[in-house]
Amino acid sequence: MRVLLVTCEDPGNPLGGMGVFIREFSQTLKTQCEVKVLLVETNQGQEVSPLVDYVVRPDVGISVTNSEAVLLSGAHSAYTKVMKALDGWCPDIIHCNDRQTYLPFLYCENVVFSLHLSLPDLFGFRNLDDRWFLEMKIEKAAAKHARAFCVYSSYYQNRVLDNLSQYASPVCLPLGIHPEHYYSQKSRNKKVISFFGRLVQYQKGADTFLDAVKRFSPEYLKEYAVEFKLFGKTKEPERFQHPNIDSIQFVDGAGKYAAYAETDIVVMPSTYEPFGLVGIEAIASGCLLLAPEGLGMDEYLQSGKNFLPIQSSADSIYSTLDSLIRDWDNVRQFQQTAQETVQHWTWKRSVQKHLEIYRAVLSGRINHYQAVNSSLARDVLTWREQELETRTSLEQVKKALNMSVGSVLLIGAEHNQGGQVAVYTGLAEHLPYADYSFDTVVALHEIEYGVDVQLALAEISRVAESSILLAITIGSAKIHQVFQFNSVSDVEEQLAPLSNSWEWSTDQQHDVVWVKLKRVACT
Repeated sequence: MRVLLVTCEDPGNPLGGMGVFIREFSQTLKTQCEVKVLLVETNQGQEVSPLVDYVVRPDVGISVTNSEAVLLSGAHSAYTKVMKALDGWCPDIIHCNDRQTYLPFLYCENVVFSLHLSLPDLFGFRNLDDRWFLEMKIEKAAAKHARAFCVYSSYYQNRVLDNLSQYASPVCLPLGIHPEHYYSQKSRNKKVISFFGRLVQYQKGADTFLDAVKRFSPEYLKEYAVEFKLFGKTKEPERFQHPNIDSIQFVDGAGKYAAYAETDIVVMPSTYEPFGLVGIEAIASGCLLLAPEGLGMDEYLQSGKNFLPIQSSADSIYSTLDSLIRDWDNVRQFQQTAQETVQHWTWKRSVQKHLEIYRAVLSGRINHYQAVNSSLARDVLTWREQELETRTSLEQVKKALNMSVGSVLLIGAEHNQGGQVAVYTGLAEHLPYADYSFDTVVALHEIEYGVDVQLALAEISRVAESSILLAITIGSAKIHQVFQFNSVSDVEEQLAPLSNSWEWSTDQQHDVVWVKLKRVACT
């Protein structure tokens, strides 16, 4: 597989999280397939690092004043230069890393789009007409046209569904770190409390952290041997200078690992955070993380194991730190367990999940991923909880099928049968199993409470080797039922595409039709 990674940040000179993502992700991806990194450079003058394979610098060839015309002219210029730079090298996947890179590839095939942060959403302009906010127009175009739309936390998945586009089906993928690079080297003679992140971005909370730090008296800090430190980029370090701040510096590489290693507590008072790589780095270094709940950090936060919740306010930070400083043994307990909780967050895992999406795009199976990540899928999963009793009744299943014979996948139930029965409570439109994984698949009221009948049936038949048992409601629809089948013939009409590989019989019992399917032997 050949992958073109398109970025607007030089991975050798990263400005923030997007640049770090391309740097680490590309190096790991290169161990699995052929990868080229393309830099779309708008900030000219800086020397390009050796991690970049191609550089294009868009320009506007005609005199225009309309902002949309400027964007489109620049996109056309970039695309033309990209084709010339590639010189016949044809990628299977074009992965555009954020909106600044997407427009030149709007109509290309097999484009994967990653959204790390939406500026319109960040600044609260999501309700502004995209006629006046072109960044949002580009993001909406990606949501509609990109073959796969990727985000990196459930929090951001919901932000995209709620605030960006009705067309979006954002797939949530993991980011990663190199856990082996992070270590813990805490001092017994002092307490180090640090902030890591861009000091110029208000949503990161550096000013809030500083406001909390200012409330501690010099006598208090001396008595408890406390040091406060700021690590991050800023052009105005004087803004953060205060007698209570011991150091302000930017660190990377070995210096970053050492800074985390010596820190006891990392304060992360973000008000908006799509993932929060700082948090996972802190935990990997054995730090106690203080962070708000309900943001992208929820992907890796574990209550009572690796973090304590705070509000994004100086009052909350001050009171929490004061309590912990006075009871330092509590901090030590967290430090002993924190590192273990994030060891699986590796770039290798991140790459494997991205490769799964790339292969789905190339094989045409990406629509299964999109179905289970749509706004309808989210609503369906919520609605189905209210029909749990109907969907988890197994008495009729036990009568209809001898579940002790062969391996069985049971979809649409919470009951764990044990033995050779696997229970799956997600949507059937995308099943995380290989072809022919089970002798029998049982789907209880799954089809009528799903997102796409044909995709669900295709997935069920893909993982079933010998037989399928379906329970489908017919007649009047229940409150949260998505698809209505008025009769047995309606059900059989949906089964028709399976007729080449399966034969079936139906048995109607009141308002439920039981469908038994048996795979037809190849002749």
